[in-house]
Amino acid sequence: MSRNKPLATFGKSYVTWLSRFKAHDEVIDIAGHLSRARRALLILPRTESEFDLALDLHKRFLKQFPNLSSLYLVHEEFKSKLPATMREKAITITQDDITTFGIPKRTLINRLSKDKFDLIIDLNSTYDQVSTFLVSKLDAVLRICLSHPNRDKFYNFLIRTSDQTPVNKRYDHLLRYLRTPVGAGAA
Repeated sequence: MSRNKPLATFGKSYVTWLSRFKAHDEVIDIAGHLSRARRALLILPRTESEFDLALDLHKRFLKQFPNLSSLYLVHEEFKSKLPATMREKAITITQDDITTFGIPKRTLINRLSKDKFDLIIDLNSTYDQVSTFLVSKLDAVLRICLSHPNRDKFYNFLIRTSDQTPVNKRYDHLLRYLRTPVGAGAA
């Protein structure tokens, strides 16, 4: 999505450099937080194959967390693939929202900062500079992603699987891990 590859590479280096200054988060009662969570931001993937899998995951996620109100961050080229119920709750990332360095502009960060999210779930299976930078700037207690070394410092709940594990199985792990603490906290 970047216009200039050398500058986008600099942007990636900048995000990595920022991680060195990221303070460690406090310990979180995940079961308690998930049971009280009311607002979520789901960052939808940038690749078409993962996007389709994420839509399926979303249906199962809603069944698992029926009281959670979700907002969706979607790249412009995939917005038309969203069901109408998701499209009305979607914030679209366009090329105009991204700087020459491949990171989100302040306007996008401010637009997302207006909402208070209890949790953010990044559904990209690999490092995505835009998503990682946004997560670093948004104030959510629980920030979840599929593990990747370039973004681990920005998230506090990482789903680790083998790199050879298919994305749909990685999403299954994600739902299972989210279900387990809630069930454990409710018992």
